[in-house]
Amino acid sequence: MSGWSASLQLLLLPHEDISGDNFDDDRRSVCGSTGGGGLKCVSGEGSVGSVQASMLKRLVEVVGSKSRIATNEVSQILSAVDEVTREELGVQESQYHGRLDLEMRKLITFLNITEQENYSLGIFVMPPNTTIPLHDHPGMTVFTKVLWGELEVEAYDIVAKRQGDNDEYVALKRGTSVTRDNEVRYLTKDNGNIHQFHAKRWTAVFDLAVPPYDPWNGRPCNYFRVLGDATTENGTGETDSVIMETRDCPDEYRTTRGIYTGTSVD
Repeated sequence: MSGWSASLQLLLLPHEDISGDNFDDDRRSVCGSTGGGGLKCVSGEGSVGSVQASMLKRLVEVVGSKSRIATNEVSQILSAVDEVTREELGVQESQYHGRLDLEMRKLITFLNITEQENYSLGIFVMPPNTTIPLHDHPGMTVFTKVLWGELEVEAYDIVAKRQGDNDEYVALKRGTSVTRDNEVRYLTKDNGNIHQFHAKRWTAVFDLAVPPYDPWNGRPCNYFRVLGDATTENGTGETDSVIMETRDCPDEYRTTRGIYTGTSVD
C-alpha cells in the first residue's frame, strides 16, 4: 500500500485540488477526552529556539511497531507528541498568511510526513473559517497537536445503530471545545471517535494516527451529518444524544497537497 493510499481517502478524495502544489513559492498542555465529554489537560514546558534533538524521530521510536495503543501507553505518546515543534516540522504561520489568491485561501493543505503499516503522520494547514467535516477513525487512536492557531472541535461517540436503518446511528455528543497553540488532544476507538474541526483563524494541526486509515482492512473514513436530537420512547428530546447518518464527502470540503519540508523520518 502506497504512502498516500489510505489516509488520503479522508484528506484528498474526492475533492482534491492539486493546483496548489507549488503555492509555497509565492500552554504547552496535553489534553485527552474524559468521561462526560471533558478534556484532561497536563501542563508542560514549551521548547523554544533550535531543536537540539529530533523530537519527531523520538516520537516514531516511542510508537515503534505498535498497531494499537493501550490505555497505559497513552500518556507516554502524548508527551512525545507534545515535544514535537513547528520548527522541526518546517511549518511557519507566515508562509500561509501571505497567500493572495482568494481561491487558495479556501483550500485546506495536507502535508504528508510518512505513512507506515501501523501509523501515519501528517499536518493540516487550515485557513480561517474552514472545516474538516464530521468523520470517524475506525479502530484508531489519534493524537492531534495544534502547532499554531485556534481549532474548534466538535466530538461524538457512537452509541448504537438505529434499528431498521443501516445508515443512521444514535450518538452521544461529547461537547465542543477549543484547542489552541501547542495544545495536544487525543481520541480513541471508543471516546470522541467522530469529530469535526473548524479553524477560527489560520491553524496548523499535527496528526499521529495509530493505525492509519486502511479501507482494505476495515478502516475506511466515513463522513457523517447530524439529523437532529435523539428522542426517548415518549417523544422527549435527549439534549446530549443525536441522530446522525453517514454521507458522501461534502462538496465544500476542498483540499490540496503541500510539500513537507521538515525533518524526515523515513
